[in-house]
Amino acid sequence: MARGRNFESEKKKSFADEKQLALEELIPFLENLSDEMLDRPYMSVGPDTFTLRQIISEIEEATEYGRLFVQMLTDHRLELAKREEQFNGESES
Repeated sequence: MARGRNFESEKKKSFADEKQLALEELIPFLENLSDEMLDRPYMSVGPDTFTLRQIISEIEEATEYGRLFVQMLTDHRLELAKREEQFNGESES
């Protein structure tokens, strides 16, 4: 009997990869900001407001909000890559 794919395992690995990439992108940027900037309200999701420091913590802890932030960053990264590809295609014409 052939073994099926373990989608739950693949989903966890995919999130772990996306989470790592998000942290690798964010942390160097945030290291250059003052404590005041890191602790200033930055984003609201429903009734909750998050500072940049809280967003990093949520991502590191893989909370529900952390997963949402990772997905938002992944979507943004993909959109930027698509736009860059379109721009480069137009400039080569």
